[in-house]
Order: sequence, then C-alpha cells, then structure tokens
Amino acid sequence: MIRRQQRQRQREDEDEVVMLLERSNTMIELTHIEPTSNDVLLGNASTGTTDDDDNDESIDSLSTVETDDDEDDPLLLVVQDVTAAVLQEPIVSWLTNSSSSSSSSNNSSNNNSNSSDATPEKKPQPPTEIDVAKYMADREMTPFQERMNAITMIPNVLYCVYFILSKQWISASLLQEYRDDADVLFDNDFDSSSSCITPSSSSSSSSSSSSSWLFSLTSIPPTTIMAVFWGVTVHAPFSFLYHWKYAHIFAAGSEKRTGHWSRRMDHSMIHVASMMFAYAASGGNWDYTLVNVLFNADCIYRQFKLKVRPRRNQIRVGLSILAYTIPILHRGDVLLFSRLWCVMLLAGWFFVKYPIGGWSHAMFHLILCGLPYCMMQVATSVVSDADMQRAAQCAVLAEQATGGGGGGGGVM
Repeated sequence: MIRRQQRQRQREDEDEVVMLLERSNTMIELTHIEPTSNDVLLGNASTGTTDDDDNDESIDSLSTVETDDDEDDPLLLVVQDVTAAVLQEPIVSWLTNSSSSSSSSNNSSNNNSNSSDATPEKKPQPPTEIDVAKYMADREMTPFQERMNAITMIPNVLYCVYFILSKQWISASLLQEYRDDADVLFDNDFDSSSSCITPSSSSSSSSSSSSSWLFSLTSIPPTTIMAVFWGVTVHAPFSFLYHWKYAHIFAAGSEKRTGHWSRRMDHSMIHVASMMFAYAASGGNWDYTLVNVLFNADCIYRQFKLKVRPRRNQIRVGLSILAYTIPILHRGDVLLFSRLWCVMLLAGWFFVKYPIGGWSHAMFHLILCGLPYCMMQVATSVVSDADMQRAAQCAVLAEQATGGGGGGGGVM
C-alpha cells in the first residue's frame, strides 16, 4: 500500500513538472537553454537532479546580463562571470526543486521520511557599481579647499626643476674627483663640444660672482630623468585647472562635474605619467615600456566612456602604479621600493577614507610630493656610467669656465 501511494505521488509530481515546463517554454528560449526530450527532463525531475550540461548552459545564460558598453572591461569580466556562476542556480533545477517542495509540504503529515526542505533560498546579488552621485557628494569641498588642492600640485614640478638644474642627479663623488684632478677630467677621449652645453660669454660674466644653480644646465640629463620630469610636468597643469576652476562650479555628484573634460583629463594624465615612470624605472627598456603604454592607453580610452565608473578607474590606476614599481623590486632595490609604496599607501589612505573631511584631498597631494623624490632616485640609479661621467665632466668644465664654485651634485 505504501509503495502504491509513493508511485501515485510520483506521478502527480511528474504531471506538475510537465505543466511547469510547458508554461516556461518562453523563459527557456530567452535564456538560450535548449530543452531536451520530455523523457530526459522527467527522469531528472523524478530524481531531483539535472544534467551537468543543462547546469552549465543555464549558468551561462544567467551570467549574460544586458548592460552598457562599459561592461566589456576585460579586468572585470572574469570577476563578474565567476560571481554569476557561484551565485546563480539553473532554471530547470529551480523548477524541479519548487515542485518537490510543494509535494513534500502536502504529504509531510503522511510520510515525514520522504519530505525534503527545498524552499528556494534568496539568492544574493552580485556587487553593484558605485553610486557616482553619492560618491561625489560625500567628497564635497568648499571652493577654497579645491583651490588648495590645485596649489598643492605645484611643489612636485618645482622639485623636478630644482633636481635637474642643481645637478642633483650627477654623482657627487665623480664631480669631486674631476675637480681635484684635471688629468682625469679629459680621459676617455672626452669631447666637450658634442657632449656639453657651453655657457655663453654673457652668462659667464654674470655668474662669475655666484655659484647659483638657476639656469646652469651644463648637459642634457639622461632620458630616464627627463621621463620622470615630463611625467610630473604633464599631469600637473590639468590637475591644477580642474581643481582651481571647474571642480567647485558644478553641483556635487552632477553629471556635468563627473563627466567634465577637465576631470577626465586630470585622471588621464595620471596614466600618461605612469607610462613615463615605467620607462624610467625599467632603465629605458622599450619592450616593457610598450606594454605599459598599451595598458595605460586603454585606461585613458575608458576614462572618456559616457558612464563614469570610479571603482574601475581606481583599480586601473593602482595597476599602473604597480606596473612601474615592479622593475625597482626586480633589480633588488627593496628599500627604494618600500619607500615609494609607503608614500602611495599613506596617500591612498587619505584619498579613500577622507579622515579630515574636505582637507583630505589636499593632504593626499602633499603626501604625494614624496613621489617625484623617489622616482628621481629610481631614474638616477639606472643611468649608465658613461652618461654619468660625461655629465660630471661637463659640470666641472662649466665651473672652470665661469669661475663658479663646487656646487651641485647629489648622488654618491
């Protein structure tokens, strides 16, 4: 008798599944699940399971969500696909579980051993994109604070100019060696006419009474040092313009502000600086630089997408920073690598947490003043011995021609 009742309930369950499947044909077609024969589906339904292929197809269909053109970011597609695969359940499995739960609830009083708790659980949703309007509103600053943000971009450029013109990148020990021994100065077939910037007679007379470093460039700095200089210098004007003029004239979180060209250019120039820094940190390795150029060019392209995505942009900036610091660690300069990342992490904490309110962004800029210092040290460390010797020889010859003192030089 009990077996007969079980078979009867099984037939009722199968009838319910058939009815549900007939009603869900439209859903199956929209989600691209190719239904198998009714016999296979019924067989799976009677055991409460589905084929692995059906599971895979349903998962793929559920992970395909209609979104805007920004969702093609290859860095985010993998995360989204994995999230969808973990969180979503197959449609056919949901249908069979629903029918099993309904039949078991109706017959639980007669046969508790065959009942199962198959109530569909509430499915967690994948993480959504940041609300840009709220994100910007929480970081609102006064016009004065925005102008201070602009002013704090100036020290970086001034330091780079000082570092080059004061010849801080030239080895101090080489300069002293050439000053002490004139014979060593002209070793190695040194040609001052092709290697040095010869000071004019007017500049010689004007600077004879002073050893000022201003406008005293005696040789063209190596390309790695100039790369850091241009990376800092190119970014600063756009950041200054955005914070000084445009950041405070639009409402916080408005599309006119988040999508303004000056803000997009400010962020884009960060990636241009990353390209330059990658060249400097790699010692002028063009293969490594090319990879960074391609990645940062794609980041710049995405900065000008219609919809602004702060989380995606921040992730890509972080990756560009990691890319130009990896060569430092690869060369074994752990101390310089650690200094640079201490600066980055501390500045990033102020940028993310905003611990002092509207002044946090200005503090973020001030902490980043340590970045040009670290990158100039990196660029100097990869200068070849021949380039360093020529620069030191040119500097000493200029001192002798102008009657200047022994200033300049910073690298031991």
